Amino acid sequence: MLEDNSKKQQQMSKLAEQIRLHLSFKNSNAIYMNEMTKVLNDSQRGAFISQDELQNLIEELARLVPRWMTIKEIKGKLIKTDKSISGQQVQQWIQNHFKGEQQPRNQ
Repeated sequence: MLEDNSKKQQQMSKLAEQIRLHLSFKNSNAIYMNEMTKVLNDSQRGAFISQDELQNLIEELARLVPRWMTIKEIKGKLIKTDKSISGQQVQQWIQNHFKGEQQPRNQ
């Protein structure tokens, strides 16, 4: 279980960084989901099973860090990020989320 959380944390951290880098490269804070999944799939060389899986991961990331990333329905799914939030802060939020899940629960 801890190993699964660790892998998921790494996956979410890497995904957040790739999205941030791509949007920085484009000098933008928004991109349509279909364009982002294509870019990420190309850069991952098919490491994700499908476009749907990648889209689900992006949506999960948006739920993990809603202050940084939101997804709106505007002529399709539009991913929007807050450029004022540093990549380091986003990584910290992701790390904190998974640390919280790894703590033993009282029974």
